[in-house]
Amino acid sequence: MSLLSSKYHQIEESAVRYGNQNHFRIKTPQGTFEAHGNGMVPIRVHEARAIKLLLLVQDSDLYRASLTKSLSSSTTGLASLILHPVRTISGVPHRVWRARSRAQQRMARERSPAEESLSKELVGFSNIKRKLARQVGVDVYSSNPLLQEELNRTAWVATGSGTSIAELLGGLGLNSSGFAYGSPVLDRLIYEHTPVDLERHNTKALQKSNASDLMTKLFLDNRFYTPSQKTIIAESLANLHSRNGIAHAKNIDAYLEIAMEASSEEEAFFYQRTAELVRGYHTYVEPIREVILVQHIPVFRTASGKYVSPLALDSVAWTPRAEDISAAILEIAEFKSGQKSPVVELWITGRASDAALGNLLVSRIALKELSGRKLLPKHPVYAK
Repeated sequence: MSLLSSKYHQIEESAVRYGNQNHFRIKTPQGTFEAHGNGMVPIRVHEARAIKLLLLVQDSDLYRASLTKSLSSSTTGLASLILHPVRTISGVPHRVWRARSRAQQRMARERSPAEESLSKELVGFSNIKRKLARQVGVDVYSSNPLLQEELNRTAWVATGSGTSIAELLGGLGLNSSGFAYGSPVLDRLIYEHTPVDLERHNTKALQKSNASDLMTKLFLDNRFYTPSQKTIIAESLANLHSRNGIAHAKNIDAYLEIAMEASSEEEAFFYQRTAELVRGYHTYVEPIREVILVQHIPVFRTASGKYVSPLALDSVAWTPRAEDISAAILEIAEFKSGQKSPVVELWITGRASDAALGNLLVSRIALKELSGRKLLPKHPVYAK
């Protein structure tokens, strides 16, 4: 399937650039949605295909029979909750699970039989929806409202009728590898655990990385991150340890300090993908030993004494701010290393302008473009 167009989608030719990121509008027969940055485009394109496949499922005789059975079952309350959410809210199961967990912990009152029934149905729906998302290879917590509608609709029918996901999807030849989480470990974590379980896991993972309790809480409480994004960041930071698994990179709090300030979906995606790049550098280039903040930019000291900054940027232009940041990074690197010419590298997922290339060279900062291919070679977004 072409990235630019297919029978499922069409990317508008003119991308809009905000700062260092490109923004795209993707048209599909079901509606239009956005991709914030080059790295999100393949994800959204795959989601367009998944939506079409789910619509094919809903056009089958088995689905129609299952729908009839669901409508006559006891899941009316579940259907009302799931099929009529506010369109911009993607995490109905997440919100339900959090409320359910708090209720269980408080034990303030006994639930009525109707409440108990709905709770059990929600548990089943959440599990089935994650299985469905796994089969079509998408993020179950995706912010794409069109995808969420079709996942919810199909999962509700499966829940209410007792029809298995395998039966509903039978014969469509779906590829479950998708563009969801980029590794089998993350796939198992996110697809097989509830949001509440993930939050507990992420807290432990960040504790393992020596993050403080305060910074861990502030980061995990940020509503702009989905459960999957929090898990990807927590796992990435938790794996910045030495080869023997004992010594861990210092000052993980510095990364959480900037990540917790994400105030949009775009910023959350940037910090998620940057954390993945840092883990990739640690794995495929050399170990990370310390996190340093320079004018709100994360810089990482490596085992050999380099100072590197892997960033999920589509483009870099030479601006007064870029000049100030470059000078500040060099100053910090010289001070901490005690060297006049420390090795400083900027790794970006996109490309830099000619002016940026020239000025970075003069500034003694080495630039690595299209770094996703090197740092995330197994991630489906960057794998050749």
